[in-house]
Amino acid sequence: DWFMDVISGEVSNDKIPNFVPKMLFDLWDERDKRSSAQDIEAAAQHQGETGRDISENEDVRVFAQVLEEEWDTIDINRDGFLDEEELKVLLSRACRLEPSTQVVRELLNRMAPGNDVVTKSEFRLYLTTLTSHLSKDNVEQELERSPTGMLQGVADAAGALAATLTKPMFSKSPQQNENSDDESGASSAASSDDDDGPQRKPSGKLQLLQRRTPGFCGQVNMLKDRAAILWWRQNEERAIFLAAIALGGLILATQDWILDTPKWDAMAFVNTHTCIGLLCSIFSLNCFGRDQPIFWRERNRGLNVLAFYLSGEALNTIDLGFQCFLFCSIYYELRRVQVGFFMYMVPYAMVVWACSGWGYMISAWVPIAHGPFVVSLVVFVVCGLLGNPMNLSTMLDNPIVHECVSTISITRWSIPMSFLYQLEVTDPIYPKDSILGTQLDYFEFALTKGHWEKYFGYWWAGILALFLYGLVLRILTYLGLLFRNRDKQV
Repeated sequence: DWFMDVISGEVSNDKIPNFVPKMLFDLWDERDKRSSAQDIEAAAQHQGETGRDISENEDVRVFAQVLEEEWDTIDINRDGFLDEEELKVLLSRACRLEPSTQVVRELLNRMAPGNDVVTKSEFRLYLTTLTSHLSKDNVEQELERSPTGMLQGVADAAGALAATLTKPMFSKSPQQNENSDDESGASSAASSDDDDGPQRKPSGKLQLLQRRTPGFCGQVNMLKDRAAILWWRQNEERAIFLAAIALGGLILATQDWILDTPKWDAMAFVNTHTCIGLLCSIFSLNCFGRDQPIFWRERNRGLNVLAFYLSGEALNTIDLGFQCFLFCSIYYELRRVQVGFFMYMVPYAMVVWACSGWGYMISAWVPIAHGPFVVSLVVFVVCGLLGNPMNLSTMLDNPIVHECVSTISITRWSIPMSFLYQLEVTDPIYPKDSILGTQLDYFEFALTKGHWEKYFGYWWAGILALFLYGLVLRILTYLGLLFRNRDKQV
């Protein structure tokens, strides 16, 4: 978790004061180029010192000669054999740690199956067949009974032993190492085929050594725990947004109170719906816009994108619900709205659902640096302009424009829900020739236009349309997370 904080920039970088996560790609490329140049330089220097690269067979002969010269040092009692105690002393020198008796016995059994001592030839044969992993085991049938930790201990002990005994030998160039590994691997495979028949897949305890990527459910469980930790760390940022939400509700309520705006006024609903939609969409940008380099790397290593999406949105939805409740409760109490609170809050909740979808989708498809500007522009258009009752009546008269506005605009559906429900509960009455009466008739005429309301009613038509609206945006978000920025994953 701390390592993730370092990569994401939460922990300051002493070497790079102005570090930002996107700098990692250039730093990784620079490191790879530097490492390649150093490898080439080291190979050229080695070629000049040694004259030529030795072959695999020559390398084995040199190793055998070194082992021949060092055998007297290894064979402490000069009896020509290594017993368990002598091998344990040798492993202690090589590993600089005292190995367990179980590891020593297992390694001894691999070198000389069925014997309590190992001869010089058996010792040499075992180590000269050791490449990048353990040599061919003569006791493969016993591996399934061996504990996983002991297997790792044998591998570490054998590797350290070979490294210690080969210190007197000179190194080979990177290219020679690669060729040697290929030749050794082919030789080992051929030997295995001759002795044991076809390669068998690891079974039993050996399977525990293999890394298995969890499935969808397993990743959801892990990712939701990680998302909960990250969510708790964002309390300071969350407090800033809650303060902005509360301030927005306070200012709009105070403005309508000073101007004595009727509680059913459709333009007041335009202001409140646009305000809550804009703030929640900007807040939603951080759900998938934060720590994108880490997400790209995890996606390239088997991360289930759907599990990542669900775990991220689940906790963000909690924040959005609380923000919607806070805004509505402040405005509702200050304006003394005369309808049930939870029914009053439903249209606002649908606006938050739809506008948060815009925040998710833009964070998945647009560079995060441009996210706030783009989402502000989009929400201003789909909420503040296209759903404005002063223009809605004219736009809905044209069949083509009617379908476009009904598809794109959010407040085209949410404002009729709030306005018509307010009229249904309070039933305000004004003289026909009064200004308020004229406004009321005009808003009612404009907001009841459209054929969808005739089939489902203004309330359920709005809920269905906004639910589908937000659902489509979330599907587009998932596709953006799945396919966008694949050239940046490492």
